[in-house]
Amino acid sequence: MRGAAALGCLRMLLAAATLIAIAIAVVAVIEQGRRAALDWHNQHGLRFLQLGLREIQRLDYLNLPIPRLATLPRKSPSTAAASLKKTSAIGNPC
Repeated sequence: MRGAAALGCLRMLLAAATLIAIAIAVVAVIEQGRRAALDWHNQHGLRFLQLGLREIQRLDYLNLPIPRLATLPRKSPSTAAASLKKTSAIGNPC
């Protein structure tokens, strides 16, 4: 039983870490217009989780505190697309 309980705790910890990384990406990166600073290639289109993890790495490297977490916005931020063709297909501006 100890193995199953430990696995459940690990899954809960990973889910919480994922949610924190996504919240940091949306609140601290996307809303402040800093996506290009972390998503270096033009039209690359990193996922929110990847953006959040890069921001956490950046803050750790610079020895800065993690920003205060706020509630996620009700409306999803605009998505990034891997190409101009894909961007025009989904109708989102670059």
